[in-house]
Amino acid sequence: MPLVDSVQCKIFRAKEHYDSFVAEAHRQLQGYSGRLVVEVNAATNTFSPRFEDEPVLSKRLPLIIGDCIQNIRSSLDYLVWELVLAANCQPTERHAFPICETSDAFKACVKRNRLKGLSDDVITEIEALQPYTEGKDFRAHVFWALDELCNISKHRRILLTRVKPGVARQVPGSDKSTVVTKDIAGQMDMDTELVAFIAFNERGFENAPDVSAILSWMIESVERILPNFDRFF
Repeated sequence: MPLVDSVQCKIFRAKEHYDSFVAEAHRQLQGYSGRLVVEVNAATNTFSPRFEDEPVLSKRLPLIIGDCIQNIRSSLDYLVWELVLAANCQPTERHAFPICETSDAFKACVKRNRLKGLSDDVITEIEALQPYTEGKDFRAHVFWALDELCNISKHRRILLTRVKPGVARQVPGSDKSTVVTKDIAGQMDMDTELVAFIAFNERGFENAPDVSAILSWMIESVERILPNFDRFF
């Protein structure tokens, strides 16, 4: 099969896990009927919803999330493997797609032969995708979030999740809604409703969007960068 098919297979598997997550999250939230309290701050004209008793999630949900994230992360390592083969070189266990917070860390990965056999043009493409290109905001980079959560799930423990209340608002010009997770300024309107959603309960992700949005963001981001490497095959 074509070289990049292996990468596409991992992405396809990640999408299957994503669909499983959506179905499982809906099932677990559907039967919850706990008390939702809305706190209003008249001084700042904001309101903040919270659960009086937060529902407990089964371990099945974060396990599915972890499987999805690991497949997304693996697709990038598969990409490097296939790029090395396309360069008529033999990949080894050292080869991997680096995700680095600093330029020095990326250079260290290159010295450790993570990208051995790849041309300077390929390495430049990979370097342009590094979180450190965002400067001090590297933690907002999609690949930083992907690598951080994958390392927790793969090497440490089951990812921590929780149910949080939020506000769903209609996206202008669309039939879709988006979940707002922070305090909301102003008053609720006819296109606004209070909702419950699954969020990560990990350090660094306290104010992150719902898990569904993060997983979609990761999958779409990997799919979007793949055409950058077409010319190397």
